[in-house]
Amino acid sequence: MLRFSVLVVEPLRQHRERFQNHLTLRFDVLTAPDIASAQQIFETKRPDAVISSLRLDNSHGLQFCKSLRDRPGSEATLFLVHGNPGAMKAVDREAVQKKWRIDIFLPQPSEPDVIEPLLWHELTRRDRVKRAAEAEAQPTVAQATPTGRKEESGSGWSKLFKKEITFQSIKSALNKDL
Repeated sequence: MLRFSVLVVEPLRQHRERFQNHLTLRFDVLTAPDIASAQQIFETKRPDAVISSLRLDNSHGLQFCKSLRDRPGSEATLFLVHGNPGAMKAVDREAVQKKWRIDIFLPQPSEPDVIEPLLWHELTRRDRVKRAAEAEAQPTVAQATPTGRKEESGSGWSKLFKKEITFQSIKSALNKDL
């Protein structure tokens, strides 16, 4: 079973505990009450996802997540920020996500039961994409068959391509004889 790690950055203890209690069923949950603790955990543990409240100490979650995103090796981390943007009347989620380089922005305080399926869906999707890319990158290996001929193992495309070359070489050999 897949097990992803999630860092929850939330200044209020009861909110951190609520997230931890709810998300522990599916994720390895790390919590941090402030930016300094979260940065230290992020550097040492490199969680698969970071959930941040919009309102943090002397900063906001968007700035904090962008500062983490700018660090080398953070490309694989999913960043989700939630909270009430306050004075912002209409929030363009896509513009906010692009400007602050986060993956998911929820412009309202969200409960763990709302966030959990979003996280799970996105993390499993990323995992499938990563596994597919790794499978495509696997080198083909020549293996001996019972007849003594060598065949390539690997993707079906390489086998199809090999057969196509064989067919073309036979066809050209036949044309030469005619």
